[in-house]
Amino acid sequence: RVLVEKAKAFLLEQSSPTNRFDCLIIDEAQDFTGDKDFMDILSDFIVGGFKDGNVYLFFDPNQRIFGAKGEEKIYQDNRFYEDWRYAQFELLTNCRNSSCIAKALDVIAKEPSFHKFKSKIVSEHLTFIEGKQDLATAEKVASFIDNLKDEGIEARQITVLSGLTLSNPQSVILKELKARYKGKFVEASGNDAKPSELTYSTVYRYKGLENDIVIIIRDGLMKEAQFYVALSRAKVKALVVDVR
Repeated sequence: RVLVEKAKAFLLEQSSPTNRFDCLIIDEAQDFTGDKDFMDILSDFIVGGFKDGNVYLFFDPNQRIFGAKGEEKIYQDNRFYEDWRYAQFELLTNCRNSSCIAKALDVIAKEPSFHKFKSKIVSEHLTFIEGKQDLATAEKVASFIDNLKDEGIEARQITVLSGLTLSNPQSVILKELKARYKGKFVEASGNDAKPSELTYSTVYRYKGLENDIVIIIRDGLMKEAQFYVALSRAKVKALVVDVR
């Protein structure tokens, strides 16, 4: 939401846009298309506006974890299809997730579509374990990581996602992993981790990124949409640690 508000303020300062775009491509559109004011402002910067201009919106409504509560999804509004004359089509090739992860995503999706996808990655590595935010569960997660490393997996291919930050007193598992792997357990920031470094992040900060193997610490505060986003970050393998 902060980025959307900053973008809106910037566009409003350009009250009379002189250099309009011939074509606009928007990714992750589900995160801000519910803000009609922002979309109306943005329309002024496109030749022909949203109604007659060349605009491509890519979105997954299941990944809508940002945005104000109660915002209307403009892509479900009649105006989106009628006044702006949009054609809608589905992308049916999953280029990120393995087949088993794609199937799991379809189960938890509010608007299922993954069952139609043809996944390019064939893998059946999706594991669920139950536990608590305690040392015993942290040991199970560490054992999972160590086994992967013994199989030849580089540490940087593994990311741990949580709904809680490392500084949160309840983040026992993250804190234990940080202590166990010392300087080799670092916060994710793009794809610049060293081969020996495990990465961790919150779901919000990791949105838009991906890794071969993702470990999800699912606590009671992680909503379905956040869990969906977290699981969709995994390309080949995923471990879901349910501590609710």
